[in-house]
Amino acid sequence: MTKGEQGVSINLPVRVWGMDLHGRFFDVWSHTADITPAGARLVGMPFPLRRGAIVGVDCGLSRAGFEVAWVGDAGTPSQGEVHIRCIEPAKCIWGVPLNRPAAI
Repeated sequence: MTKGEQGVSINLPVRVWGMDLHGRFFDVWSHTADITPAGARLVGMPFPLRRGAIVGVDCGLSRAGFEVAWVGDAGTPSQGEVHIRCIEPAKCIWGVPLNRPAAI
């Protein structure tokens, strides 16, 4: 998701994997809080991630690569929250119909 982008509130289970803030591989289940055609807000991520990191995300039988756009600060209500944006723009893995912005 990007700042100002409207998301659709939906709880979807997702598998997320990649390298955490400390360079250790992780492979965990999390879930979305809201989604857009270009990204999502994940909640319940148990590992600290670095902004700009690339992670893989599975949703059902679909898979795509995402860039971490924002990470909630430790010790705040947004801890464990991660905003991600798809680095494969033609893909929408959510399995939910979403409106894409019209091309100009």
